Order: sequence, then structure tokens, then C-alpha cells
Amino acid sequence: MTVVDDIDVHALKDTTAAVAANLQLGQVTFSVDGAWQGGCRLTAQTGALTQADERDESRVAKHAMSSDESAALLGTDTAVSPAEHLLQALTGCYAATLASLAAGQGTELRASASNSKATSTSAASSSSVRSHHRSRSAATYAAMRSVGGRPGSLAGSPDGPFLR
Repeated sequence: MTVVDDIDVHALKDTTAAVAANLQLGQVTFSVDGAWQGGCRLTAQTGALTQADERDESRVAKHAMSSDESAALLGTDTAVSPAEHLLQALTGCYAATLASLAAGQGTELRASASNSKATSTSAASSSSVRSHHRSRSAATYAAMRSVGGRPGSLAGSPDGPFLR
């Protein structure tokens, strides 16, 4: 078994081939079951995962999550904010994709920190609210620059900031 950055390359290639042969395997739906706790607080847990129309109950209640807003946004700051959860999800998705692409080509990555930000702007009038969320992952952008700036390609410079 070949493992690159904790990714089983053989399993990765088998999965890629299986999805190429049956595109429905690439259709995955994640679910979360949540309950409002009052104010800006929500508790949730993972729900069933559905892949290619087959429901997998093994993830139900496997992981718990909570969210709350900061005091400045009328929350009690008892948990990560929904925007922070979203940024972590996006950054985690970028990292998983980049690590999988690199492992598939036998390229090891160096550890790096990421910096994601979200900006929310509200109009003065409560009847008109504008929200804009922007995710920026310094790790992802630097890695993409190091590999030629093209998603799905690691054909760039071998001395980029993430490549060993």
C-alpha cells in the first residue's frame, strides 16, 4: 500500500476509477440534524449520508456541532459562529482536494497555515440587509500558484511553497 500524506493512493485511484465508471457514485448528499437552542445558538449532529441513491446511516449522530454568534452580533459566544463553520468547511474542502490531487501524483505537501475570512455588511435599514461572504484560503492560493494555478493540475513548479 502506497500512502502519501496519510492518503492511501491505491484506494484513491480505485475510487476515482469507480466514479469514472459510474458517475452516480460521485453524487453524495451529506445531512445535518439540528435544534435551535434559543437566541443565536444551534446544536446539530451529523445525519445520514446518501451516495448514488443509497442511504448510509452509519454517520447519524457520529459527530456533534454547535454554533453561536459573538456578543457583538447578539449571540452569547458559546460556540463557533456559522460563518466560521462555513469557512472551515470551505478551507477543509480545498485542503482535501489539494492533498488528494497531490497524493495521486505521488507529491508530498508541506504543512501550512490557512487564513479564511468572511465579511458581512448590513444596511442601516432593518428591511434591507446585504450580506457578502468571501472565503480566502492563503494555503490554497499559494498551493495553486505553486502547481501552475490550475485546479486539478500539479504540473507547476516543483519548488513551490507546499511541495517537498
